[in-house]
Amino acid sequence: MNSKVNEIVKQADSQWEEWNALGCAARADLLLRWAAKMAQHGSFGLIAAKMVEYQVKQGSALIAQTQLMPGPTGESNELYTAGRGVFIIRCSADAPLTALVAMLCAALLAGNCIILALPQEQQQTARKL
Repeated sequence: MNSKVNEIVKQADSQWEEWNALGCAARADLLLRWAAKMAQHGSFGLIAAKMVEYQVKQGSALIAQTQLMPGPTGESNELYTAGRGVFIIRCSADAPLTALVAMLCAALLAGNCIILALPQEQQQTARKL
């Protein structure tokens, strides 16, 4: 890897533990605040914001709560969601904005950090969000 890519990966990795430690509810709140800001950017922002809201609603229902799982010998186990680290999200130039936003939200809500590798055409749109 070249030094610029190495630096991007190191920067994302250095933020991962802090982001993951926030917990699902705090991450959901931050994502919903982002959605509210996006909704102010015309029709593309409103559609993207609705996707964020959908992903947060679904993700919160499925992964936010720790599940207690009693073991066969009486021990107690917990099933919970924890981020796995840094994810790279890449998509084609003709991919819909909502697909990109959905991937971002799912990964972020689960506690992962993201590196976006976007085609030139989508980089301008991503900067607006």
